[in-house]
Amino acid sequence: MHKPFKDRQTKIRLALMQKGFEGEVASSALAALALEPDREQEADLLTREAAKQWRLKRKYAGYDRRNRVKQALVRKGFDYDAIDAVLATLEEEQ
Repeated sequence: MHKPFKDRQTKIRLALMQKGFEGEVASSALAALALEPDREQEADLLTREAAKQWRLKRKYAGYDRRNRVKQALVRKGFDYDAIDAVLATLEEEQ
């Protein structure tokens, strides 16, 4: 599993809608599944992706770098609170 939990849920919902189910039916089917995220795996995935984005954005400094990394991680489907925690540790390591 290389995608965040929220991203996987969205893809399942979209696949159901592409098969012809209405939005409400797809949402209720997803709710009936009662999927649970694997917190440890999600944290590991976020840590790896944050480190990668931090390296990619190394030409920027300070707030600009942090903001660009945060935007990239949000686009990938990670939660804001988790992103802030990981970015704080990355900034401390420098």
